[in-house]
Amino acid sequence: MTPRPLVAVLLLLVGLTACSGGPGATASPATGISAPKVFYLPPHGDTAGPHNKVPFHLKAEDPDVLNGGGPADHRLTMDLVGAEGAVRLWVKSGHGCRGSDTHVVCTVQGQYDSWVGSDRVYPTATKDGEPGDSAVIRFSFATKEGKTLTTRTRVVVGEPVPRLRVAPALDHIHPGADVATTVTVRNTGEVPVRGLGLMVHSGDNTEFRRRYSNCRYPPQQHGRAAVCRFPGLRIAPGETVTLRPSLPLRAGKTRIFSEVTQEVWPLDVGPAKYSAVPDNGDPGDGPALEAVRVPARTDGATFVNGPIRTLVGLDLHADYRVTVNELHVGKKRELRLTVHNDGPGDPGATGRLRFTPPPGAVVRAQPMEAIDDDVYEPACPLEDDGSYNCPLYVLEPGATRTYKFTLDLAEPGTGLVALRAKALEADGVDPEPGDNTANVVVLP
Repeated sequence: MTPRPLVAVLLLLVGLTACSGGPGATASPATGISAPKVFYLPPHGDTAGPHNKVPFHLKAEDPDVLNGGGPADHRLTMDLVGAEGAVRLWVKSGHGCRGSDTHVVCTVQGQYDSWVGSDRVYPTATKDGEPGDSAVIRFSFATKEGKTLTTRTRVVVGEPVPRLRVAPALDHIHPGADVATTVTVRNTGEVPVRGLGLMVHSGDNTEFRRRYSNCRYPPQQHGRAAVCRFPGLRIAPGETVTLRPSLPLRAGKTRIFSEVTQEVWPLDVGPAKYSAVPDNGDPGDGPALEAVRVPARTDGATFVNGPIRTLVGLDLHADYRVTVNELHVGKKRELRLTVHNDGPGDPGATGRLRFTPPPGAVVRAQPMEAIDDDVYEPACPLEDDGSYNCPLYVLEPGATRTYKFTLDLAEPGTGLVALRAKALEADGVDPEPGDNTANVVVLP
């Protein structure tokens, strides 16, 4: 079979992290005020840090105030202690906050959230701030009953930035064979990584062959995700570690393309803003994964601010073909466009089927799909050139899908139906690509 080049690429996982104020926030429902225990600040002018970090988040709520917070009659005070000019408080917007670089007082509603509304104050590093400089912000919030709710955040100049080594693609894997993936992390930030979190997802068609004791395996992921913690691990700036032993996986048997994803984060920072990391699951019964320090020189390896995915390609093909029924001139003629997967593999969601009607044909009916209860819309959008573009979803080996159109045909002619799919266009996936198109012939 001709080799199919696969590359490891970035994957932005969609799903909002369920956290308020970041991991380790000093809040609880009883106190009514929350902020992260520690927050790392990019050095002044630095833009090379993590691009998807959870922003600083302060919340304060008067338990006696309901219905959106009411009037702006609550006092929120922020005091910056330490850092000797390396950090300042920045009033980003709003007219309810006044003060200096180290002391700000805001008049806010009884329910305050720094992610919403107009009064926002953030810590920021100054030009004089050096990596490792730190300060403490003390927050106090006065309730209507005269109570004062307090919390604090330690802010640090510099960020820990663990980046993942892009792993080589796993290609031409025998169906059902065991494969291994390695996790290598480098801290490209200005301060140490203090504790590391890791999530590995094996994809829908591979499964873990060994479960490690310092990893949890969430049940909703059906054994295909591992969330691991290394609380005692310290990775200095510029240092690289590899997690050992490797993560053995068993490949699927029919899905040609799959992927293994990796994501890491500092434990005192938490996952990226739009990461969905399950917080449950039982630990594995195997040995513990361990971090082994490796030389900084990695033979030109690429490290990225993940998540990353490694593509897995089975040594299989999928023989797709398109067939069309016979048509004759007349009204309300049914056209059936059928896509077949003769196997033995399944390339996944393969692409779209484009149907160009014969000249003079009038489309009376086309495939419809449900978008709500008793609500339907055309499944094949009409393009500007007069063709119909039908989505083609997963077809398992031996399966077919048929698209039905009703046409008025006034004269003989020829149209075209063509399957367009990147997965099938890769070298060697479809051994007979010539039958992925067919003429739609109208006979007298």
